[in-house]
Amino acid sequence: MAFVFLDFETRSSTPIEHGLTQYFGDKDFGIIVSCYAVNDGPVIKSAANSTDILRTQPELIELLRDPDNTLVAHNAEFEVKAMKEGYGYEHPWSRTICTAAQARAHNLPGNLDMLAKALFTDAAKPANAKALIKRYACPPFEDPALDPAAWSQFVEYCANDVELMRRSFKAMPFLNYPMLKSDREAFAAIRRINDRGIKIDRELAEYGCKLAAETRDSVNQVLCKLTAGRIQTVSQTAALAKLLDMGSLSAEAVEEALEESDSPVRSAILMLRQMAGQSSASKFERLLSMSDSDDRLRGQFVFRGAPHTGRHAGFGVQVHNLPKQVISQINLEHDIAMIKAGAPQLCISDPMPLAVSLVRPSLIATEGNQFYDIDWNAIEARLTAWAAEEQWILDVFLEDRDAYVETYTALTGKEAKGKNDRNLGKVTTLAFGFGGGAGALLRGCVQAHLRATEVLPRVEYDIEGKAWLDDLLKRHPKWLVASAEKIKMDWRAVRPATVQAWAAVQDCFLSGEGRAAKMEFFRDGDATVMKLPSGRHLIYWNVKYERGADGMEISALGAYKNSMHRSKLTKGKIFQNGIQAMAVDVLDNTLTRAEKAGLPTVLHIHDQVVADGTAHDGESLKAIMETSPDWLQPGLLKAELEVRERFAK
Repeated sequence: MAFVFLDFETRSSTPIEHGLTQYFGDKDFGIIVSCYAVNDGPVIKSAANSTDILRTQPELIELLRDPDNTLVAHNAEFEVKAMKEGYGYEHPWSRTICTAAQARAHNLPGNLDMLAKALFTDAAKPANAKALIKRYACPPFEDPALDPAAWSQFVEYCANDVELMRRSFKAMPFLNYPMLKSDREAFAAIRRINDRGIKIDRELAEYGCKLAAETRDSVNQVLCKLTAGRIQTVSQTAALAKLLDMGSLSAEAVEEALEESDSPVRSAILMLRQMAGQSSASKFERLLSMSDSDDRLRGQFVFRGAPHTGRHAGFGVQVHNLPKQVISQINLEHDIAMIKAGAPQLCISDPMPLAVSLVRPSLIATEGNQFYDIDWNAIEARLTAWAAEEQWILDVFLEDRDAYVETYTALTGKEAKGKNDRNLGKVTTLAFGFGGGAGALLRGCVQAHLRATEVLPRVEYDIEGKAWLDDLLKRHPKWLVASAEKIKMDWRAVRPATVQAWAAVQDCFLSGEGRAAKMEFFRDGDATVMKLPSGRHLIYWNVKYERGADGMEISALGAYKNSMHRSKLTKGKIFQNGIQAMAVDVLDNTLTRAEKAGLPTVLHIHDQVVADGTAHDGESLKAIMETSPDWLQPGLLKAELEVRERFAK
């Protein structure tokens, strides 16, 4: 058996940001440099001449056709599809390993240069690499004969990538992909979903793009007037944060500031920022530019793109992070009908909320089909109860009772009688399940669009001397902070097994051995490893436990935005990583089984899966989603199905 390490440099007049289908389908596409090595052998280089691209490589294709040989490439989908388009050779995925996927599966950067820097001290990218790519891979495609020395550097740049890839492949762990079968199957499922794509309503998206651009200009004009010209656009985030005296302009921070604002001008500025934060113009632009000639959006998911948990991330349009609908469903349906009828002047919604609300409906089912949109019900809460062995709440889930109502009753000793009572049960479950405190509860109320002063009961509770509440007391009434802290303590009292699980998981994490909450821990060189019930592993690099500003602190290195980043960890956060990773494994099991059953899955967003098909497809997918994997307690999962023609949430 031999590993064939391969890297191409290619050219195309279509930016790769428009997606691989358009990039490879461009009339100017061609492979211009090819470098490969077999096992530990020398790098073999082939390059185009001044008049033509590389049309074929018989010796390379002969190697790859050998059933005993395996192709290894970084972002292997690129090389596989480039060979199909450029050489007419379709390499089987069963004999392909992607080192970018291997890196991400082990909490390392997916970018080859950053990966090499994380693994080796002597890894260096040529300083002029970007300039060389611009000269030879982008229009107008400089003739290699004009500067032989520069062209030689470009070829060597490709050869250097093969060397870095080979070294990285050998240095990385093999705990997950490509050795773990379930990971290989999940990788294959994500790839097929990417290739299948999702249909877009181009007409609606084009109108939404125009409307979003117009409303963005209007917002900027109003902001300029409100600030007396000091701030010209909502994109001036540093100046805007300074004006508002806010450390962050995140959606959560803006919403919380709006709740507390007693100044009409400040509220207006915050609302403009909030609207701009939901701005859909860039979403529409990407949606239109990345959709192929058949109006399908492809390649939107990145296998193991999120650090620590191994969630699959979004790419391009970022379907995991589309703006939520902010107008009523009745109004939205009316306005879409008017737009489709060529009469947008008859829309009844205001332009800005309408533009925001049109993004999701621009994703549509294929003609003759419908979307079967299925969500798991409270999957993280269910997994928490199972992993922590919190029997009473586990029984609630297994008996299909309302966990939020039961939580309210357990907290207060009273029967839940109204919406606010159930909301309290829900928001406390979300806020406290992973070690959150009073602040998490108050933020949770804001995120759920609940008034904490209405949802939280007013109770007497002594918070004197509790320094961790000082910051909250600057922004909230003392009684409200005291009530939130009291509810936290009550929640922990009725969930003792969960509280004990946080501490047990942290102890095992720091010692690098043991088992807690269905998670096993061990050390592997510089890595602290959490083995999940599915057999998948979470990797934490260079864990430190040292004194910091707030006492003893835990931190670890991990991939973040294509580099290695040290992040702080708490016992609740480590436990949360494990639970969320289990939820990922449930999703992977579903996507794998759905692909094997021939079900046309087109979207997946953490706890949500969407099929574009028939009623039979929808019911079959729901049945799969409610069937526990072999490692999970039977009967624990519950899913809810909605049928629609357009994507919505």
